[in-house]
Amino acid sequence: MTPHDAAQRIARIALQMAEVLPPSDRWVPAALLRRVRDPHADLDRLLGLKGNGGRGGYLGSPIPERNRRLRELAESFAGPTSAKADHLLERLAAGDPAMLEIDRLARIPRSNRQLLRILADT
Repeated sequence: MTPHDAAQRIARIALQMAEVLPPSDRWVPAALLRRVRDPHADLDRLLGLKGNGGRGGYLGSPIPERNRRLRELAESFAGPTSAKADHLLERLAAGDPAMLEIDRLARIPRSNRQLLRILADT
């Protein structure tokens, strides 16, 4: 089998996979198709296994888990989101063990504005 034949076969299989998969899972065959069509494309990046320039939207990123934990902590406080962000930053500055654990997972932004963005992003 030549490389060209193999590429066509992979493309055909990926298209068949896309037809039977639910819409939320169709990104995998789409990544394979993109890789077959562009041999210079980075398959790890297409599959979400490699970082994407610091944006944190890849499978190995600790940032989504950090954001989830921060939102869970913020839900336990009463008041508006800005007060929750202030309270979280105060706890971090005071050396709260729960906040330090989250900070070790992925650094918590020290800016009130960035923390507000994380808490508001649902």
